[in-house]
Amino acid sequence: MDIGTISIRGRVRRRDEDSILVMSEYINSDEGQQERCLLVLADGMGGAQRGEKASRIAIEAFKNSGKKLFNGDPANPVDVLQEALEEANSNIVEYARKNRINEIGTTVTAAYFDGEFLNVVNVGDSRTYILNPEIPVSKTVDDSFVMELVLSGVISENAARIHPRKNEIMRALGFDREVSSFVYKWRVFKNDSILLCCDGLWEPLSERMMLESIEVSRTAQIAVENMTYLANEMDGTDNISAILCRPGSGPEYSRFSRKQTKSKK
Repeated sequence: MDIGTISIRGRVRRRDEDSILVMSEYINSDEGQQERCLLVLADGMGGAQRGEKASRIAIEAFKNSGKKLFNGDPANPVDVLQEALEEANSNIVEYARKNRINEIGTTVTAAYFDGEFLNVVNVGDSRTYILNPEIPVSKTVDDSFVMELVLSGVISENAARIHPRKNEIMRALGFDREVSSFVYKWRVFKNDSILLCCDGLWEPLSERMMLESIEVSRTAQIAVENMTYLANEMDGTDNISAILCRPGSGPEYSRFSRKQTKSKK
């Protein structure tokens, strides 16, 4: 399993409010050695170190979920991920209450690869992608005002990138005492790349640019650095964080289809 990570302030921000988590392991099974990983990216909001605190609180909650995922064999990994979301949200809300903070929050996209399927929970406008040059892109749906317009057919996805309300988030951890999320389950195929990133990367870069960076890069670390530096040159007004994972195994994509299962809690 080849994993690369990066997080930078961009060319404008004074501090990096994003946080990332990578946990991985190899286990022995009847089919041989199997790789598993938990990838989490949180884009904090609030300024004055509040966003940074919120994203760190979220990451700590997912560290606990990683221990459950790796030490046990849960029937439904998404349940474990959603428990982590609820714990993170509760901890952020409580931190804000104790410190009398009105504006604090974080997006979260969390992906657990169990060796066959990618299980994802997503709140806010950070994204998880599965990229493959031979297969249509799979990606999470943003909890944002402009995505509601896209889904209803009012504007195109390209128009959403330049819409004046493009940064308006409808849901994030820390906004309310109860949190809901989109959940996904995708089968992972040979030559798939799993990308988690904040809007500082996906807004300036097209999916074709992401794929090209992966295809020409020898390692996941080089690829994620190339994508980040390109996004910083093209925009750079926000923090830029990303995790790229290239699993070393998976079935050939032939008669199978990547059927996306998505539901909202």
